[in-house]
Amino acid sequence: MRPSRLRTARLGSLRPANSLRAANSSRRADSLRAADSSRPHTGRIASIAVALTALLFVVTGCSLTGSDSETLTPSGTGLYSELATYPDIPVVENVQYGVASDGTPLMLDVCLPATVVDTNGSTTDDSATDDGSSDDSASDDSDTEDDSAADTSDGSGTTTATPNPTATPNPTATPDTDTDAATDTDADTDTSIALKPRAAIVSVHGGSWARGDKSNVNWRSVCQWLASEGYVAVSVNYRLAPASIFPSAITDIRKAVRWLRDADVVEKYSINPDLIGAFGGSAGGNLVSLLGTEGTGDLDRGSRVAAVAELSGPTDLTENGRDLGILSEEFEQVQLQYLGCGNLADCPRARTASPLYDVDDTDPPFFVGHSIDERIPIEQSEAFVEKLRDEGIDTTFVTVDGTLHSIAMLNAEMRDRIADFFAATLVTEVPGVVP
Repeated sequence: MRPSRLRTARLGSLRPANSLRAANSSRRADSLRAADSSRPHTGRIASIAVALTALLFVVTGCSLTGSDSETLTPSGTGLYSELATYPDIPVVENVQYGVASDGTPLMLDVCLPATVVDTNGSTTDDSATDDGSSDDSASDDSDTEDDSAADTSDGSGTTTATPNPTATPNPTATPDTDTDAATDTDADTDTSIALKPRAAIVSVHGGSWARGDKSNVNWRSVCQWLASEGYVAVSVNYRLAPASIFPSAITDIRKAVRWLRDADVVEKYSINPDLIGAFGGSAGGNLVSLLGTEGTGDLDRGSRVAAVAELSGPTDLTENGRDLGILSEEFEQVQLQYLGCGNLADCPRARTASPLYDVDDTDPPFFVGHSIDERIPIEQSEAFVEKLRDEGIDTTFVTVDGTLHSIAMLNAEMRDRIADFFAATLVTEVPGVVP
């Protein structure tokens, strides 16, 4: 994994989010929070003070408080215009990580960093170079479920699925099997080479808790991107509503984290079990946020994780969540279907499914990303960030101009910000060969 790069956003596209909300106050007046209401609005002195505060923020990078955020202006045109493919990142498809209580086999894909060994036995990390190509043909991140990858796994984690015609073409690795393809230049497919333990990241797809798939072209790209940053990334499938209501999905995600800490898995994929992070968007953002806030105590045990990055995740599924911006009736029905409830007023599960109510001072660092005018009200993330910071949790909050939802925000700049977050929170040795 490359060392922390400590990149900063381009100054031309970075500004305090509160100044943007002030410009739009006539449209979003009811949604402005205490951070804005306490700001003076009269007098030249107050205007100068606001300008100086913004200047100090950009120049010094001072810590944000409450629900303050940094705002990025999206680049590119259209959804997923910067989606990259990673032909050098091998993927082990359809690995079984468990069996649900209802007998459903639980599957994930493993994306492996491209660590190259030279003839002198030293290593270089090809993940430090993004040689991906742009793909403008990608559809919404999880509006359709992809069933094209047939399950042929026997549970051993060494077989692969029938090739998915919509997924990014890439080589498929079988780390514990000697094949003619394994050479001394491919450390991750040669079991004679012992790799140093690497941090791992669980990637959780979106889809309103009701659809989506780990091998969807967009989420495959996410998995390979995370691996290109030097992590063992696993893209997880979980049981979907309405057939499986809460807490089925989060139960499956917990199981995936515990699977990553299994001794055999740790050895097979050279994982550092103390350093497991989580990434998710939309419904997946809700699930990884819940994963991060559940429980107390050490972050290297059980299903706890050491860092969470989430995009556009709903954080308050209760009736109180109606007060956090304008939630569409359509999405409220999506929540009710996921929760298995007839209405939010009589739905005890809603609170348990809401990360906002589980925050405590033992939670891991968080990265929260949200578009200002997207389908999930930004107030959901603002309230969550404020609660995290109130508990002393190191929290990065980045908002994006416009309506892009979930991983549609992942342009190069946002990917860099998230990569820097994980580099700072999942600190491990530079990947290489054990001497």
